[in-house]
Amino acid sequence: LCNIDVIGQGQVEIGRIYDQRNEAGIDFDTILEEELFFVTRSGDKTCAAAPTQISITMVELERLPLIVPSRPNTLRVIVEEAAVQADISLDVAYEIDSLSLVKSLVSRGLAYTILGYSAVHEEVIRGTLDVVPIESPTMIGRLIIAYRAGQVMSTAMQEVIRNIKATGREIVKSSQWRSRMRWGDRFQV
Repeated sequence: LCNIDVIGQGQVEIGRIYDQRNEAGIDFDTILEEELFFVTRSGDKTCAAAPTQISITMVELERLPLIVPSRPNTLRVIVEEAAVQADISLDVAYEIDSLSLVKSLVSRGLAYTILGYSAVHEEVIRGTLDVVPIESPTMIGRLIIAYRAGQVMSTAMQEVIRNIKATGREIVKSSQWRSRMRWGDRFQV
C-alpha cells in the first residue's frame, strides 16, 4: 500500500492504493472493486443484522458502536461519505488501524465494523464472524494501481502489473474476495 505522493515525486514507480483522487501526473488502473460489509460477531443477537438477515441499511448502523480506522484511511473516508449520504451520524466507539485487533474486538462482541469480505473471509469460514451486506448506500472499496503519467514501463514493471491482475483474478475465483474484477473497460464478477 502506497502513499500517492511518493509516486508523483518519483520515489517509487508503481504503487497499490485504495484512494483515487485527481492528481496531476498520476495515472490509475482500477484492478477490482469490492463491496464493503457490516461485520459482526457470529450469532450476534444485539442488532437486527443476524446471519439470516439479507441486508442492513446505513440508518440501522447509526445506533451501533463501530470500529473504524483513523483518518485519512480510505476505508474511513468511504464509510463517512456513506454516512453523510444517508444523513446519519456514526457511533465511532474505537479508532483502530490494526486489522487483527479490529477482528478480535468484533469477534468478542465489543463493537462492529465495516470491511471487505477479503479481510474477514477466513473468520467467516471458521464461524467467528458474520458479514451482512449494507444498502442505502452500498459502499465499494477499490484496489487501484497508480503510476507516474507518461512513464515508459519497463518489462519488469509490466510483469508486476500482470502478476497483480492474475493474482486478483485467482483470489476472486477462489471466493476469498467478493469482488468485481476489471477486464479491459468492464467489470465482471
